[in-house]
This record gives sequence, C-alpha cells and structure tokens, in this order.
Amino acid sequence: MKSSTFKRQKIKDKKENIFLVCFLIIFLGNLFRFQFGDLLLNNFGECIEADMTSNLTSTKYVRRTFLYQFDDDSKIYKGNSYIDETKKLDKNKICVVYLKAFPSVNKPVKSLSKQVECGCN
Repeated sequence: MKSSTFKRQKIKDKKENIFLVCFLIIFLGNLFRFQFGDLLLNNFGECIEADMTSNLTSTKYVRRTFLYQFDDDSKIYKGNSYIDETKKLDKNKICVVYLKAFPSVNKPVKSLSKQVECGCN
C-alpha cells in the first residue's frame, strides 16, 4: 500500500516538474525573444535597403504603422517600419538589418538598441 502511494506521488511530482519547466521555457522565451533578436541583428545582421509600402499594420491599442519589404534570393520579406501613419513619408526607402540565414528576422536600423553602420542610410 505504501509503495503504490509513493509511486502515485512520484508521478504527480514528475508531472508538476514537467509543467513548471514548460511554463518557464514559454515565459522566458517570450521575455527574451526581442532582446535575443536584437543581439543577433546587432552582431551578425546585414544591411539592405528596403522599399516602403503603403500597407499599414496595427496592433491593438497602438497606432498603425507603415510596412517595408525587401527581397533576398528572389523571396520577399516584410517588416514593420515603426513609422506612424500620421507622419509623412520623406522617402520611399528605409535601411534594414536582417539575418542572412533567417531573413524573416529583420528590423529597421533606427530601431535597434545599438546603432549599426550601414551604407544605405
């Protein structure tokens, strides 16, 4: 009788530990996702000149912003320019940093935590 109670408790403890580990992975992954992306872009990113589009994106409770797009190896990638729709677009180009291995990881140069020198500024 003691051994079956002990086994049930052990299984319950394992389930709790698995749940805790999964929760921590998801929580910390979301917490550090943006800082990790910035770190990679700051150190390994390549500059490219992207075209501003008239398309807008919005997130709940945030003003709409313009999108940009660029192509890498004949595939088009898009990103948020963080330029508010109320601001007039001075030019139709923007300098973007992206990871050559993962072009979908990209960001405007001006929005990086550390300024990167690019020839397209």
